[in-house]
Amino acid sequence: MAKVKIIVITTDYLYQFLKEAYSSFDIEAEIEIVVYKNFSNIADVYRAKEKEADGFIVSGSAAHQALVLQVGSTKKPVVFFNADHVALYRAVLRQIIKNKSLLPNRILMGMGVEPIELLTCDYMLDENKVAFVDKRIHQWIETMSLKDLLAYEEQTVEEITQWWNEGRMDLVICQFSSILKTLQERGVPCIYAYPSRQHLRDTADSLIREIKAQQAKKNLPAVISISPVAQPGGVEMENCLKQLESQLAQVDKRYGGDMIIQRAALGCDVFTKYSLVSYLTGCFTKCALSKYFQEHLPFTVCIGYGVGASISAAKSHAMKAKREAFQHKGSFGVDEHQRMYGPLNAENTIIVDTEVTPEIQEMAQKSQLSTLTIQKLISMVNISGSSYVTTQEIAQRFKVTPRNANRILSSLEKGGLAWATGKRAAQTKGRPTTVYHLNLKGNL
Repeated sequence: MAKVKIIVITTDYLYQFLKEAYSSFDIEAEIEIVVYKNFSNIADVYRAKEKEADGFIVSGSAAHQALVLQVGSTKKPVVFFNADHVALYRAVLRQIIKNKSLLPNRILMGMGVEPIELLTCDYMLDENKVAFVDKRIHQWIETMSLKDLLAYEEQTVEEITQWWNEGRMDLVICQFSSILKTLQERGVPCIYAYPSRQHLRDTADSLIREIKAQQAKKNLPAVISISPVAQPGGVEMENCLKQLESQLAQVDKRYGGDMIIQRAALGCDVFTKYSLVSYLTGCFTKCALSKYFQEHLPFTVCIGYGVGASISAAKSHAMKAKREAFQHKGSFGVDEHQRMYGPLNAENTIIVDTEVTPEIQEMAQKSQLSTLTIQKLISMVNISGSSYVTTQEIAQRFKVTPRNANRILSSLEKGGLAWATGKRAAQTKGRPTTVYHLNLKGNL
């Protein structure tokens, strides 16, 4: 099997170290290392290499976040590495052996969260505290804008410089290679905690596995099931299906002839691969076909995308997705893991695990609602991070009428799975809306 190509995006400071490290690895990948100047241009570096690369490694979680903010959903898998704990502790040990008068409480070796909180070595030597700090930093970085990231670097440099000028520390073990040169220019004694080679190797191996999994997934069987929303009979239905087949043939020509089109009882089924479905849906976030059909057909269609380990599984998933699409007059998808995505093209796409657990079955029986409705409610709670909802929020998320949303909440109340907790002022003129607390023990 041909080697995959990995592009490592890093700073000028780390270039030579990473070049030597990766050249020493015997791995199934061709590795090229490229340098970014700052967070503002890291996306340009990625885009310049996107076509030729199978995957990317970025040095640092902050740099990775800057890339994600500018590129959005990347077409190729991207992972990152930070200085691992082994590297940090080795750096500390070397410095203390080198200078036995160096005190742990005068060595800076970590950054907390906003407002910038500098952490000394004695704090970071507590394993439980290190894990807690790592988690807080990663969570905080994920919420930052590009402007915040740029300011974070500058503020960190200023804070460290102030500590040095005030005589509060003797050494910085830096985890951000992007600020090291500035600190050195200011006369601040600092070293970089180079990641261990094992950590770099593990990161590369993890990415290779992800790349190979993606490459295998591209060839998974996929089915697209399409039907007119209105179901006319006789001659009118035949005319609709002929028009649908004709337009699907045009779509097939446009996308390289990788579609087998078959007439079904109430529409058409398209047999293809996941790679095409992924392209048409942007990995289940949009629906290029629905937009095309809106322009080229005189009637509305509903579309279900299905991916599976076999053709029969893919078709079953497509039919499940189309049933949901019929209800919402839109497009839905179900992947090989039975996760449902939709409505596609909507501002808030819901991802629902359609595997029915005993707990979900029990909640469905108590509320007299379908298991899929329960799963969608759980997904909504997980996405929003709140168990408190209103009729309007359910109507908007589920693309149903307020009346149907009220029916859902009423059924949940009767089943003991929801209760009213108070009122919330309406955003526009009108009566305050009731807020409900959902008690769905299946949500994680």
